[in-house]
Amino acid sequence: MGAGPVVDGQVGCQVPNHLWVPQYDRSVGDKCVEFLDAVGIHLDEWQQFCLRESLGIKQGGKWSAKEVALMTPRQNGKTLITEARELLGLFLLNEKLIIHCLATDTPVLTVAGWKQIVDVGPGDYVFHPSGKPIAVTGKSPVWLRQNCFRVTTTDGRELIADADHSWIVTDRRQSISRGPRGRAERGFKTLTLTTKEMYELGVERYPDRRVKGYRFTLPRQGVLQLPERDDLPIDPYLLGAWLGDGASYHGVITASAADAPWWEGEVARLGYRVGNNKHSNRVSVPGLVAQLKELGVYKNKHIPERYLRASPGQREALLQGLMDADGTTSNGRAGFVNTNRQIAEGVLFLARSLGWRAVMSVSDGSGSGFKATVPQYRVAWMPKLDDEFCPVRMPRKVANLVPAPNFREDGRFTVSVKSIEPVESVPVSCITVDAEDSLFLAGEGLIPTRNSAQLFATAHE
Repeated sequence: MGAGPVVDGQVGCQVPNHLWVPQYDRSVGDKCVEFLDAVGIHLDEWQQFCLRESLGIKQGGKWSAKEVALMTPRQNGKTLITEARELLGLFLLNEKLIIHCLATDTPVLTVAGWKQIVDVGPGDYVFHPSGKPIAVTGKSPVWLRQNCFRVTTTDGRELIADADHSWIVTDRRQSISRGPRGRAERGFKTLTLTTKEMYELGVERYPDRRVKGYRFTLPRQGVLQLPERDDLPIDPYLLGAWLGDGASYHGVITASAADAPWWEGEVARLGYRVGNNKHSNRVSVPGLVAQLKELGVYKNKHIPERYLRASPGQREALLQGLMDADGTTSNGRAGFVNTNRQIAEGVLFLARSLGWRAVMSVSDGSGSGFKATVPQYRVAWMPKLDDEFCPVRMPRKVANLVPAPNFREDGRFTVSVKSIEPVESVPVSCITVDAEDSLFLAGEGLIPTRNSAQLFATAHE
């Protein structure tokens, strides 16, 4: 459907310039429009037109079209057509409701903080993979006795989804070419598949080879767009530095003797007074202890939730402080090791919230030549100097972000499905969101997944 003239003064184009519809004997589109009017959902003329033409029935009772392509540049309202079709099937055509749900205890990040998906509903705002907050438009009931699967990504993120939960994935077994002949670029098909369909197809890209590779790549997760906060009593960078390598009982940052002068300059640049210290590897910040106590982290090191839900720039500063104090960079790779799991998980979230694909692993420290008495948590990812954000501020660590000659760009931002395994059935539910592609981020790992247009019916029962 292309551009057309305005009808009856309505905003937007109501009649297509280009139309190709298979011949049909009758249409149930008018019945659909009448039903929607009866329940208080009123469509524009162009939306009614699309339903009439796409719901044609041939002699013999079969649909005239198995698939419908609708192009409406710069005009909203396509989603309502899909939802209208679902309502028609559920209430007038006795079609089966397909449930696309996640485990009810799945964490979902909202602008107000974390909630279980069963507690998310209209009035909440969750996050689209682009990073923008999007409104929740509906929620499903809790469903029992559904076939469930654990979906695990290549970087260790997990979700429990039912068999019919749908995903938008790039299938790296199905290549396509884009562009003119001779200059075409190779790419891969993007598909919408259910959990069960991916499970049955298999997630291996090369199932008959020794080379490891995974078939289904999820959409890229962008930078979480949250507003600037004015309730952060300690500068995010300084707090990160103290959490990374500061003394729990003192307002002191521990550093190498070579780095101490740089730290003193940076602390002063942030507006803090640098105290006198007889130790060449320590930087004292008078007055910091009182602020640490106010924040609740004195003798209790952790990243306060308000800092994790700060603006992108504030989260970047927090990550830079943590990394400059206790992180490493080498050949385009960034790493952070800590025995405090909460802090390591905070670094993992910060890196992911700024758009990178980050991985956390646990070890006993034996790789460093000794066995640690407590587990060590390592977070790793691959930033570059031309990325939108930088994980470090210290000049020598910034210099180490230059990648090695054999650096692989592939996979710095996206993740693939590594495994899908059946699990015991659990209660499931889902939400609908105000997004044309129906995508939102779910789980502590911020996994891009899809809601179901079918759930619209539940919201209007």
